[in-house]
Amino acid sequence: MTSKSPAERLRQARTARYKTARQFAEIHDIPQPTYTTHETGTRSITKKMAEKYGHLLGVSPQWILFGEGAPPTPKPQHNSSAVIEYDVQASAGGGAFVDHEHAIGEWCFPQRYLHNITNSPKAALSVISMVGDSMEPTLHPGCKLLIDHQQRIPTPPGLFVLWDGMGTVCKRLHFAHDRKGKPISLVVKSDNPAYPPYECDLGEVSIVGRVIAAINQV
Repeated sequence: MTSKSPAERLRQARTARYKTARQFAEIHDIPQPTYTTHETGTRSITKKMAEKYGHLLGVSPQWILFGEGAPPTPKPQHNSSAVIEYDVQASAGGGAFVDHEHAIGEWCFPQRYLHNITNSPKAALSVISMVGDSMEPTLHPGCKLLIDHQQRIPTPPGLFVLWDGMGTVCKRLHFAHDRKGKPISLVVKSDNPAYPPYECDLGEVSIVGRVIAAINQV
């Protein structure tokens, strides 16, 4: 059944492929307030915007504006989960300064695969890129990191993305303990022997999340 107004048809096309208006707007670099006014009908949709939305949502601009042509087809449902990729770069060197996050795409992972590597919900996961060579040969510049933001304690030790006061970095972390076994600092290590390990006070760093998977270039 065809929706009655351009705003209703736009919403129908968007919900066929994206769960939320925010997700659609962020992935396609559209100001969310602008998109929301179009989907709610508080601002009319111009021909130019209908052409843009139609291209992104797989429908014709004529269908959005006038209901002419084929309605949207739902995105095929697979046993997969979409994880949002952000334009954050984690340095595997001296640190990369990041003062914002912006969604730039999605990665689809088999649900069974995600269930095997984490108990966290999909909303707690994200994908980012890595730059620098300090984690070679394990991780290479340009590889994608799957981050679990609910895992922020390095027990057990492992790969983490953190803010170390200088930038966002990807490193191996483990606690240094006093004689009574109490954690007193974090040991930050690289896999590349050219980069020496260093220690940080517990209050000096902010752990973003554990790296639970990496997609390396070959």
